[in-house]
Amino acid sequence: MRKHWGRFVNIILILLVAFSLLATFAIFSPTFRVFNAFPGFGQNKDQDQQQVATGTLNVTQPSSAPLQVVFSPKSVVRHDKEEGYVKSFNPDLIKQLTQPLFDLSKTIDAGKIKEESEDLRQAIDKKNFVEFEFSDEIPMAFLLKGAPELDKSHRDYVFDRIIMTVDDPKIYLLSEKNDKAFTVEAQEEGPIQTIQDQLNQDKSTFYAVQPFECREGRIYLSKEAQELDILTYMVERQPINFYLNKLFPSPENIHDYSDANYSRYFSDGKSLLLDNNTLELVYASDGSDGEALQQDEAIQESFNLLKDFQPAYDSWKFTDFSGQSQQIVFRKFIAGLPVFGPHNVSKIKLKISDQGLLGLNLSALTIQTPVTHLSAPVRLMSGKDVVRILAENNYSTQEIDMIQLGYRWVRSDKSNALVELVPSWHVKLKGRWHMLDNLVDMSKYKDLQTIHLDTKENINMQGLTDHKDRENGEESEDISLDQEQED
Repeated sequence: MRKHWGRFVNIILILLVAFSLLATFAIFSPTFRVFNAFPGFGQNKDQDQQQVATGTLNVTQPSSAPLQVVFSPKSVVRHDKEEGYVKSFNPDLIKQLTQPLFDLSKTIDAGKIKEESEDLRQAIDKKNFVEFEFSDEIPMAFLLKGAPELDKSHRDYVFDRIIMTVDDPKIYLLSEKNDKAFTVEAQEEGPIQTIQDQLNQDKSTFYAVQPFECREGRIYLSKEAQELDILTYMVERQPINFYLNKLFPSPENIHDYSDANYSRYFSDGKSLLLDNNTLELVYASDGSDGEALQQDEAIQESFNLLKDFQPAYDSWKFTDFSGQSQQIVFRKFIAGLPVFGPHNVSKIKLKISDQGLLGLNLSALTIQTPVTHLSAPVRLMSGKDVVRILAENNYSTQEIDMIQLGYRWVRSDKSNALVELVPSWHVKLKGRWHMLDNLVDMSKYKDLQTIHLDTKENINMQGLTDHKDRENGEESEDISLDQEQED
């Protein structure tokens, strides 16, 4: 009996050691996901699943990505005929408003979408209204997923604004880029009332703004100087093996042609290039481009892939789509504002078709963990002043695509393991983003320079970018995945 008991104890100890080793490997390996081996663990067993082809790897994902994450508005504007315009980009408020906004789809008759021929802006501006601003044009099919069958002629319609006027069941969907407008009618008042109630409860995050017209449509810019924090984050690097295992079906067959400047990998018509200095990564497949997807399908599938490459996917927003090239762009958002920086540190570009992932461009660097005690408050000029000094330097709103308050990604001088996000104004010209201070000599406007509120010292914003950035612009929305392109 004692002999059998000893064998039993030995078996138990061996199993415990094996499990411990397996758990340790799961914790420290970026590509091993122990729970993926058990499809029913942590999810509804009845939930539909689909295979999302990456071009080399089939990744099991839920059949419906959280559309609220992909297409949540970037800001909300309120207009009162007596008090004027106010705006908020507070992420908590936006999160509270997004669900009832998309719940509207269940109350809309998709068969009664009406395209308006007249200019609705003038009529709307005479009313009290709420306007949701999106980062780019959204396929109407997404908003109306919960509605009855969407007419095929409306499937490819897009919008970048949703406007609701007080005491009116009509909802206005505007495409500022294409100068188009549509009206739909909500059959129930529930979601609209929820939105109104939430807005009435949270007025503290709104600030006064003034409308301006740019090439891509109306923008709302602050009337007064704004105070924000410089944010500090730990920067992490994803190892190259993570991408090799994700993108190549047989990592053991990969040919390595790396040198000191570039890591180059090729296998079965697929290539992966990593710039060892900037850590920008480009993947391309030489296979057939396949059939183009509908815009809503392409964006949905690209987001499913985004989730597999970015663990903190809920901090990314859809910002651009090219129907001709089937390429999609997602941008990093922090504290409700977009992040700008060189070498795609804050941007992910994907090319996709019915064959799966055909191209990918992103940075191996990522930020997830804030270092809150290093935050520092600063004051920026108002958006109204931005427009004024641009005009004084021969940049009219007719040639400006867009003006956006955001953060500039800067390596911290405190540690190589840290990144600072510096509040800054950005101007989009001919599809390329420029930091304002790289377009205008701010030494002529010392009273408008960004200032540390604690030390009262001015920040040399131009010093945050290198010479190449100042010459060419820091960010391009030309989403070509050509490896020779400079971005």
